[in-house]
Amino acid sequence: MIHEIKDKKGNQIREGDLIKIYHFTAAYRRKKHYMFKLVYIFEGYLRCAHLDGRLPEFGMHGFDARGLKLYDFEIISTRIDQ
Repeated sequence: MIHEIKDKKGNQIREGDLIKIYHFTAAYRRKKHYMFKLVYIFEGYLRCAHLDGRLPEFGMHGFDARGLKLYDFEIISTRIDQ
């Protein structure tokens, strides 16, 4: 069962979305750096994959959240066929 997970703007994160995730703030000039990931479903959980479609071998970035709003996540693009 997939629970509803929202980004910082309140939009529901779904399979096929491209999301921007805060990664870190650089010490010099305080520039924020982000990671861009694709969302997919694996064993009933939303997961993040690299942009080239490779699945991570270790520590698959997963969402085990129930009705959670993720403030460091922002949907950049969504699938059209949903």
